[in-house]
Amino acid sequence: AGSEDTSDENNLKLQQALKNKAQTNIENIETYQKSKKCKI
Repeated sequence: AGSEDTSDENNLKLQQALKNKAQTNIENIETYQKSKKCKI
């Protein structure tokens, strides 16, 4: 079960990293759209 444990842990870290990346992308898009609206 040792190797399975580490792979699960790595998966959780990877999923968390992807989640954080997606959240950052969403925030960047929202900020970009807001700044775009202000210029118009």
